Amino acid sequence: AICIENKNAAGISGYASFSDGHSMTSPKPDGSGPFLAMSRALQQAQVGSEDLSWVHAHGTGSLQNDQAESKAIHRLGVHCSTSSTKAIHGHALGASGLIESILCVKALTEHEVLPSWGGEIGDYEIQLTDTDARSPLRHILKNTLGFGGINASLVFSQGGH
Repeated sequence: AICIENKNAAGISGYASFSDGHSMTSPKPDGSGPFLAMSRALQQAQVGSEDLSWVHAHGTGSLQNDQAESKAIHRLGVHCSTSSTKAIHGHALGASGLIESILCVKALTEHEVLPSWGGEIGDYEIQLTDTDARSPLRHILKNTLGFGGINASLVFSQGGH
C-alpha cells in the first residue's frame, strides 16, 4: 500500500490480478476471474465493499465480458455507483487501464463519479448504477479485463489511506 500524506492526493492502496485462462477473448461466464481480482485487491487495501464510493467497470460493451463482470461485482456485494468510461474514450487495448486509472485519480481529487455514456441496458442482466457519489469519495475499485483471461483490479484511495 502507498502511504499518502497530502489529504487531497490519491493513490493505489491495493491491487491484484488473476488469470482464469478460460478463453482468448471471453472471460469465464461465472465471473470468477474478475471476482477474485477485485476481492484480493480490496483485501490488500484493507477496504470492504461497503467502503467503496465507485466501481469503475471495465465495461467493454460486449455481452460476455459485461455479463461476467456484472456477476462478479454483484457477488462482491457492491452497493455504490458502478459505471464505465470506455464508451467516451474508446478501447485503447493495453492503454485503457492507464487512461482509466488517470480518470479514477482525478475523480477522487474532484469528488466526482464519472457516468457511463450511452449506457443503455440491453436484453441481458447488466446493471450500471450511475448514482450520486458519496461525498467525499474515499475509495474507487477499478477493473481491467484483458485477452486470455487476465483480470486486474486496483483500489485507489484518497488521503492518508
